[in-house]
Amino acid sequence: MAADYPSDIFEPHHGQKTLKFIQYQGERFLLLKKTIVIQLILFIVYTFTKVFTWFLVIPNYSQKK
Repeated sequence: MAADYPSDIFEPHHGQKTLKFIQYQGERFLLLKKTIVIQLILFIVYTFTKVFTWFLVIPNYSQKK
């Protein structure tokens, strides 16, 4: 459809293209946000398990000796 019009910029469907591009950027940003949140959760869980083992397992282990 764009090939029919040499004055592509002035046609209404050009605005739709820009909108689609903005939408695409937004989706990419959301995906990035999701991965950051997932990584953050994994990091918190990892740190929590580390701290958990340090405070519970190691003192018990040294008491048994």
